[in-house]
Amino acid sequence: MIRIAVYACLISWIIAMIVTVLFSVSKSEIARVQKEEEERAKYRRFPGGAANHYVGIETINGVLHFFPDRLVFHAHSFREEIEDWELAYADISAVRLGEDEDKHKLCIEGKNGTVNKFSTFDNEKLLAGIREKLNKDTGAV
Repeated sequence: MIRIAVYACLISWIIAMIVTVLFSVSKSEIARVQKEEEERAKYRRFPGGAANHYVGIETINGVLHFFPDRLVFHAHSFREEIEDWELAYADISAVRLGEDEDKHKLCIEGKNGTVNKFSTFDNEKLLAGIREKLNKDTGAV
């Protein structure tokens, strides 16, 4: 009789632990899904265009977004290990189309001297849009 009571307590304790673990995992999964949805909603509010970002010899596919205060390049979802590239309009010193082998690339030069290169479907239109934003916000080109 005592054995049955011990086994019953042990089994109920194991079931309680399993339920607790499943509940905590589902809670963290819900939080992760909510965070991902908030992230997607943020990017939907400020749509951009498909773009390739050239980083060294690597080309990263994604979307270039125009936020009110900055440019953001967001890699496609299958490249989750890559962090977003961001540059505030106030930190842009020049925007131009590339020269020679880079003539089809949109070059965005930061005030720190780094040049980020992007290839999009309509570089001239994006160039004009970024210049307009720079002239409106900072008075720079």
